[in-house]
Amino acid sequence: MEEYDVVIVGAGPAGCICAAELSDRFRILLMEKEEIPRFKLCAGFLSPKCYEEINRLNPSPSIFEDPKMCRVIFYDAQNDATVEIDVDFYNVNRYKLDYWLFNRIAPDKVDIWTNTRLINLERSKTHIKLHAKKEDKVLAIKTRCLVNAAGSKSRFHRNYLNWVNRYVVYQEVIECNKKINHFYAVYDKRITPFYSFALPKGNNRIIVGFSFPFKRKDNQINISALRDIFKEKLGIDGKTIKKDGGIILQPLSRYHIFYGEERILNIGEASGLIDALSGEGIFYAIKSGLYCARAINESKNFNSLVDSYKSKCRDIHSRIIKTIIATHIFNQTNPIQRYKILLRSKKNLSFLKAISIIIKNFNLTLILRAILNIIRYERNSIRNKPSKFFK
Repeated sequence: MEEYDVVIVGAGPAGCICAAELSDRFRILLMEKEEIPRFKLCAGFLSPKCYEEINRLNPSPSIFEDPKMCRVIFYDAQNDATVEIDVDFYNVNRYKLDYWLFNRIAPDKVDIWTNTRLINLERSKTHIKLHAKKEDKVLAIKTRCLVNAAGSKSRFHRNYLNWVNRYVVYQEVIECNKKINHFYAVYDKRITPFYSFALPKGNNRIIVGFSFPFKRKDNQINISALRDIFKEKLGIDGKTIKKDGGIILQPLSRYHIFYGEERILNIGEASGLIDALSGEGIFYAIKSGLYCARAINESKNFNSLVDSYKSKCRDIHSRIIKTIIATHIFNQTNPIQRYKILLRSKKNLSFLKAISIIIKNFNLTLILRAILNIIRYERNSIRNKPSKFFK
């Protein structure tokens, strides 16, 4: 039986940051079910806040796409209205970003197992026993702490994943003769409550993505309808080079943020730390991976880990709560209306100021609906909360 102080499951941004920041005094295992470098379904669109975090790590210029920076254009298909946001966002190659973060890990400090899948776990007061399948072998592992960075595909806390609101994402890479330099976010509530997008990736390649509520049966029809909008209204069309699909989480209640229990810590998407409004998760993956490593480094005997980790996550926790509130309020309003209101206001608004401006510009009925929606989600979250998160 292999013995480690810390086992990290998942070699995405959260797992790699955590592994790189852990102290040398620990024996660490990083486990990834795929080959590295790996593919991750992601547009690779970074907010200015996320870019600041990555920039602190002195990133390789190769992780950025052409154009490196672009602005957001919101298109409301229902009202045929367009708004451009005067803020620069950053465009990365997710494949190269993940590989660069992985290469920051000192190989003499961390054992790395690829093509390895966690099968089950058993917990005691002092240790966790794991069984993992590596190629055709089943291996037993004993660890003092388990860090779950396996995202929305984690098998051993599926009870949690089934509890949180989920979207199916379809993503295509197309060759397009039209050169675009913006990130297009397309809204049409008649088709889906989440936005669709198009983002340039250099060499006449564009990534387009569509999101729909989980288990919805008419997705193919809706994809065709959204493709028509991109083609007829934005002139974005071309030959499909690659297609992919996946699941993203959308926390709509404070109870959907789950940091872990006892000696198991959740980081990144596995914890529900995702922007409820945009679906952006890289910023929260980096921050939660860093905070998790700090909590483990400061612990003396791996006790009270969750409390320490949760305390360090206060800033990103409050940001997620704000995006949850914003999602419920914004869902009651027309997307173009709300952005026009903000654009008429001063730039660099605080979140609360932005929300207050929107509230002042809409009637009380819409705001009451949003408040009732929040209460409904909170009650349903408590009522449907799993009695056991980890299998």
